[in-house]
Amino acid sequence: KLTAADGATDDRFGRALSLTGDRALVGAHRDDDLGVDSGSAYVFSRNGTLWTQHAKLLAADGAAGDFFGIAVALESQRALIGARLDDDLATDSGSAYVFSSSGTVWSQVAKLTAADGAAGDLFGAFVALSADRALVGATLGDGAATDSGAAYVFTLPLSTTYCTGKTNACGTGAIASTGAPSAVASSGFVVTGRPALGGRVGVLLYNEGAAPSGPYLPFGGTGG
Repeated sequence: KLTAADGATDDRFGRALSLTGDRALVGAHRDDDLGVDSGSAYVFSRNGTLWTQHAKLLAADGAAGDFFGIAVALESQRALIGARLDDDLATDSGSAYVFSSSGTVWSQVAKLTAADGAAGDLFGAFVALSADRALVGATLGDGAATDSGAAYVFTLPLSTTYCTGKTNACGTGAIASTGAPSAVASSGFVVTGRPALGGRVGVLLYNEGAAPSGPYLPFGGTGG
């Protein structure tokens, strides 16, 4: 059982989780270290059957109400942490933070925001990592329509970006009509959820180097 060494009432430790190898990353988006509901994330490592907390991650510019830790992803020596209510670009525009580790020492190395971010986008509501790619969902971003959602793929380190903006063309456009829970594969494919299309749920599949146009793979719900 993993618990925060400094856990407190209503921290919401465990709301977001990621596991890779012998490391676990756990979000606590209502932790108050940098202000009420500023948020945090904890890194644990395993030795045999023993799990030990060895780091607590905070945003370098964290502030009250950011919800840092609402989404987390862990891959090798990198962590990606969403702060969907960060106000850098506008109220609740959102952001995500990249951390890297050297042994048990973790350092913030980048802060991600949407190139076209706007108030209420909730960029950072969902995050995923694979190899050198980071995927960040903006559940209320204006992709195909108002509040339809969008997801942004970044290449790490941040010398280039892969599909940003909203024109549905790689290099200049985002993955639109989504922003729900997502995953990115090292083979160049990105999978994003689409939770409310015709009363059904499903996923959209995108291939690197091609226009992000689907297909849509439905399952469940009233549509079959």
